[in-house]
Amino acid sequence: MSDKISNAGMDAKRSVIYLIQMLITAAVPLALLPLITRFITPELFGMYAIAQAISTIFVGITGIGLVETMERNYYDHKHDKKELASLIIGNILVMTILFIGIGILLSTIVKWSSGAIVDQVIDPFLFFVVFIGVFITSINTMLMFVARNEGKAIRIATISITTSLLNASIVVYGLLYTELGVYSLGYGILIANLVALILYFGLFAKECGWHINYLITFRAIGRGIWLLPRTLAGGLNTQLDKIIINIIGNTAAVGIYAIGQRLAYGIFLVMNALQHVFAPRLYTFMLDKNKEDNGQRVGHYLTVYFYLVAAIGTLAVTLSGVLIAIIAPEIYSGSELVFIVLTLMYVNMFFGKVAGPQMLLNYKTKIITIQAYIYLLLNIIIMIPSTYYWGIYGAAIGAMMAGTINTIISIWLGQKQYHIKWPIKKLVYIYIVFIFFLATRLLMTVTEVNYITEVLHIATALMTIIIIGKFIGILNVENIKILLNKSK
Repeated sequence: MSDKISNAGMDAKRSVIYLIQMLITAAVPLALLPLITRFITPELFGMYAIAQAISTIFVGITGIGLVETMERNYYDHKHDKKELASLIIGNILVMTILFIGIGILLSTIVKWSSGAIVDQVIDPFLFFVVFIGVFITSINTMLMFVARNEGKAIRIATISITTSLLNASIVVYGLLYTELGVYSLGYGILIANLVALILYFGLFAKECGWHINYLITFRAIGRGIWLLPRTLAGGLNTQLDKIIINIIGNTAAVGIYAIGQRLAYGIFLVMNALQHVFAPRLYTFMLDKNKEDNGQRVGHYLTVYFYLVAAIGTLAVTLSGVLIAIIAPEIYSGSELVFIVLTLMYVNMFFGKVAGPQMLLNYKTKIITIQAYIYLLLNIIIMIPSTYYWGIYGAAIGAMMAGTINTIISIWLGQKQYHIKWPIKKLVYIYIVFIFFLATRLLMTVTEVNYITEVLHIATALMTIIIIGKFIGILNVENIKILLNKSK
């Protein structure tokens, strides 16, 4: 019983740390948006978004599944520091070699085309700056997985906040005091993530040393390589909306869409922050074969986190009008509907976050790969016609529909590998509240409403979230005491 209380207390403390980190790292980019939208035109911001999209796809290839399988591989080597160091250093070396090779190939293509093709879509120099920054981010993600599973919440939060503030400082300086313009966004992501890499790897090397074991490296490659097709498909799935908008529309439309997407992405950041807490415990539960009620324990344990994600999503959509009015000038009009629709997609993705570890538990990488291509096919089939007929709104609706169908498939596949007994009634209550306020906010965006109605809508949403939390037993005295508990 004491272990259960101790674990609950530690989870609560980590939740507080990660939520503080999430609030800061989500608030800083949002605070930058009014500056970005006033100094950078939709066309140039769209060019930056396309550079990020293409970089993400190619960086995914350099990872050959090593980042995706890192968390599972960690549990095979966590008890031996030398083996863990060999796993990390080997992965970094392999990824760096592939990154250099792909970088040379891309630069050759750009030079061969004399910029005739590339310059019509993105600036080559901006692309390579972003490309390097995104690659460094992928290495940081791998190192963060290790820190997360070792319970180093303060380390992750400190480095994440430092990275976010440094990135913001570079962008602000570049926009206000230089002529860098959109390039300041690229320099921000590159320099800030380079500093994060030095911090993450320096601390890791201090604790585990420098070791290399080629057998461990080749074993990791063997497990990860099966995920390479999935990684490629996954990169396309996350970036396809912007690529399709650019093909059917123009870079200005991409820029407007990207602003709405950035706002909605805050929900995804919430899930990432909470995942730092529940992912290690989730693997611990699933790998414990001695307790028959683990599936039910996992279901009740994760419901608390879904409530938090849905609650923040509900408040976000009710505040969407206020946020857009503050952040975006008239030339970015249209981003609010994108924001609302994509918020629905990101909230639904919570269950996909859970299904991933379920399928990786037994290294079912082939299933994950097949599913990724089904998702890609769904995106193409749904998003192209919806974007063609309804522009950026159609792209958002298409992305949401394809993402939701994929999440349903993920749940089904995950449950076949490890059955979680979800408290269905509680989930339904939470989801109804979220959908109701999202639908009413959508209605308000297409009708004339006064200031009082806006305030009442926000207040009602907040009260309903609290009431439903108390009704289903999540917001109670015991949980609040655990959250506020400072003792070990």
